[in-house]
Amino acid sequence: MIYQSVFGITLDNIPNILGSFSVKIVTAILIFLSGFIIGKLAGKVLYKILNEIELNNTLKNTLNIRINVDALLSSLVTYSIYLISIIMALQQIGITKIIFYLLAGFFSVIILISLFLALMDSLPNILAGFYLFRK
Repeated sequence: MIYQSVFGITLDNIPNILGSFSVKIVTAILIFLSGFIIGKLAGKVLYKILNEIELNNTLKNTLNIRINVDALLSSLVTYSIYLISIIMALQQIGITKIIFYLLAGFFSVIILISLFLALMDSLPNILAGFYLFRK
């Protein structure tokens, strides 16, 4: 109609836009919750199966490994399913790329700060070594 915003949304289209977005949000929440339920169940079932076949005792006796492998593998499966459900929920909403870019930037900053803190103590020693080597 006559009233249009910068994005080209008319007053007549607002209920349709809000309705479709609310359906996406509800679907994303359902994906998120079902993923967490499935992840928790899969982790518990895998732990019981691995505990039933006594994987820890077998690895301890044969390979002398003292890690709690059944808990480790069940946690790995649980958190993998959690991650997949979060990614699917974000993709349903349509903000997956934004979140990944933010996480990549965050981890890049963390790595740079870690490198800076690691080099902060050794850099003066390296420069002093070059200074002494030149003389």
